[in-house]
Amino acid sequence: MERIINWILKHRVLTFLIVVGIFALPLLAIHFLFFFDAKYDWLAASWDSGDVLGYVAGFEAFFGTVFLGLAAFRQNQQIHNQHIDSLEPNLSMRLIEDQYCIYLLVENTGESPAKQIRIDVEEINNNGNENLSLDNLFKTDFELYPHEIVQGRIAMSGRNIVTRIFPKITVHVSYVRADIDRKREYTRTVVYDGGYSRKVIADVNMDNHTLESDVDCIARASVRVANYLDGHSVAKFDQLDILSGRSLQNDLVSAIVKKRKSQIVSREDTIKKRKR
Repeated sequence: MERIINWILKHRVLTFLIVVGIFALPLLAIHFLFFFDAKYDWLAASWDSGDVLGYVAGFEAFFGTVFLGLAAFRQNQQIHNQHIDSLEPNLSMRLIEDQYCIYLLVENTGESPAKQIRIDVEEINNNGNENLSLDNLFKTDFELYPHEIVQGRIAMSGRNIVTRIFPKITVHVSYVRADIDRKREYTRTVVYDGGYSRKVIADVNMDNHTLESDVDCIARASVRVANYLDGHSVAKFDQLDILSGRSLQNDLVSAIVKKRKSQIVSREDTIKKRKR
């Protein structure tokens, strides 16, 4: 059916003449058949001209129905082809530079997988004296599913790549669309993208046990500071967070009064006071 429609579209003038002929020839045949008398009885028409014209009208209606059916089929076929094309793999490429190397980044931004991908880097221009230096990615076939990304080195970067030169490469791309087994080939040019910025991937996995220990350390430190401000010297190894000795209060009194010292509470007295 699609071949018939394509033939009609390619031979529009001939199709128009055929339609006119189908419409006019039956009318002319009827006119001449009824214009002459039949010499033989078996050639004489057993129907009148109205019956024949009704037949012709039915035939023309049938032809119109077929034509509308072909038009509807053609429209549905176009919608189907547009849907198929919208699922076509789309290999997006860009040149990036990192650690004095130029990489070609390839991403499948389409909606269907591309298999048997072959990217032949034919030449590189505007890269100083550095020529192509391809890794194995561009020497073998590979595949990309939707939203997958690969990258491979194509050359060492020339001097001052960011400010003075903008390399560009010519690549020949071929791949096979897996769902309909259709092969695509094309050649394109890729220019260096100076605005590329590397993504920073942070590991946000946290150890809850470590977090709990850190919080406990912070709490103990806060309690020790409070004990010190209350007049008790503390030590890290003291589980009660209280240890008799020098305090901020004593230090301040010694600095201001230089005579009177605050009473230092012993560890035993503090424990007894807590038990009460």
